[in-house]
Amino acid sequence: MIQQEEERFLAMGRRLGFLSEAQIAQARSLSLQSSRKQKTPMPFLLLEMGHLDTEQIDRILEELIRWVDATVERADQLRTDRQYTRAIKKYSKVLQAQPEREHAYWHRAHACVQIKHFEEALADYNRLLEISDKQALAFNRRGLVLFCLGRVDEAIDSQNQAIELNSKMAQAYFDRGTCFHRKKSFQNAIQDYTEAIQLDDQYIEAFNNRAIAYLMCRQTENSRNDWNKAIEIDNRRSTIRHNLTVLLKKLGGKGPGDSPG
Repeated sequence: MIQQEEERFLAMGRRLGFLSEAQIAQARSLSLQSSRKQKTPMPFLLLEMGHLDTEQIDRILEELIRWVDATVERADQLRTDRQYTRAIKKYSKVLQAQPEREHAYWHRAHACVQIKHFEEALADYNRLLEISDKQALAFNRRGLVLFCLGRVDEAIDSQNQAIELNSKMAQAYFDRGTCFHRKKSFQNAIQDYTEAIQLDDQYIEAFNNRAIAYLMCRQTENSRNDWNKAIEIDNRRSTIRHNLTVLLKKLGGKGPGDSPG
C-alpha cells in the first residue's frame, strides 16, 4: 500500500470502531521505522500487532471498495452535470485508491478536456495506452488532445496509430482530416473526411468540414453539395446554413429554404 492508501485503511478501521487513535499512532510509528524494502503492508502489520483480526481486515477492505465505487458514481454524476473540476477531484481520489481503475482515467481525461486542461488529459490518455485494451480509442483521444495543444504533427501520428489498429473508426479519419485541414493540406483533409463519410454517411461534421476544404480548393459545386447534404441530415445547424447561404449568394443562387423564383 502507498501512504495514502494506508491512511485510508486506518481511517476506515477507526470509523468502523476496530482501531483506536492510540493503535493507529503505534502502527504509523512502526511503519515509518521500516525500510522501504522491508516494509510490511499496513493490514498485515496491524494483524501482527494484534490490533486487527482477518475478519476485521476483510471488512475494512470491503468498505473501502464500496467507498471507491460510490466515489466513482458521484464523479460520474458531477461530470454529467458539467461540474468538471469537482468531478476531476473525485476521479483523482479514486485513482489514489485504485491506480488501475481504467474508467476513472477515461472520464477524468474527458473532464480535463472540457475545461481545457489538455496536459492533464494527455497524461491520462498516455496512461490508458499502458493499461487499456481500447488502444485505438486511446490513440484517437490522445491525438485530439495533441491537436488542441497545437502539436499537429504528433496528433497526425497518433491518429495514424488509431487507424492502423481500427481502420473502421470514422472518428479517427475525421480527426486526422482536421489536422491536415489545420496544416492547409486540403486534398489530404478531403480524402480523410471522405473516408469518414464512407464509414458513417450521417457524419454531419465531416460533410461540413469537407465542404470548407472543397471551397478552399475552389471546388464550389462539391462544397455546395456537401452543405446541402449536411442540412438534409440536420437542418437546425445554423452555422452550416449560414455557410451555404454565403456560398450561394456569391454564386448568385438561392439560399437554403428559399423558394425558387
